Amino acid sequence: MEISLIQSTVHDIPDLVRVHTAAFKADQFSNFMLDGREENAHQVLMQKSIKIWLADPTSKLVKAVASDGTVVGWTCWLAKGKDDTSETLPQPQSLKAPNDSETSSVDLSVQQKKEKPRTPAQLLGRLMHSDSMKWEKDSMKGKRYLTIQALATNPSFQCQGIGSKLIKWGTDMADAEGLPCWAHASPAGHHLYTRAGFSELGRSEYDLEKFSDGDRGWGRYSFRYMQRPALDKR
Repeated sequence: MEISLIQSTVHDIPDLVRVHTAAFKADQFSNFMLDGREENAHQVLMQKSIKIWLADPTSKLVKAVASDGTVVGWTCWLAKGKDDTSETLPQPQSLKAPNDSETSSVDLSVQQKKEKPRTPAQLLGRLMHSDSMKWEKDSMKGKRYLTIQALATNPSFQCQGIGSKLIKWGTDMADAEGLPCWAHASPAGHHLYTRAGFSELGRSEYDLEKFSDGDRGWGRYSFRYMQRPALDKR
């Protein structure tokens, strides 16, 4: 399948949300976090996140587009660490720029509200976020690096190399700048990072049943913390 990687704009938000929702429909952790919430909760949260990323000059959102124009996947990479407040991500030559008519400003007032956790799912979410940030901070301290914030492929187009191509887009960008990469990988996606040169540094495993309101068979879920070293240009 012929796939083009094109920089995303605010006009792509509906397609990006649609792809991400479909990609994580069977994800155990996502379903646990959304249990009991409004039917469109995932879409609302992703729309807010994507708007924030599009407005951030240190991030790049890239969509994978099939020859018929269908958006079949996307990714978001973010520059972090030393000097990340004054520099924007480089743009690889392989990335097609959007048409001028597709660009527009993003409302910077869209922010994630910080609330005290009130439900078991919120408690788990805070714990997962705290664990993830600690691993990332301890592992990447003092470094400038690229981290992958999101990766999604439409289930109908999975196992065709699209996810790997989206990861390679980011690692090529990192290699051009001599930067390491960081990933917080789900059980379904960690093998893609391994093939792209990432190594597992550790993981956090959560017993979802302990956070549920009864025996509902949620089981256990693990996140892997993975790092890819900077390319040695010597």
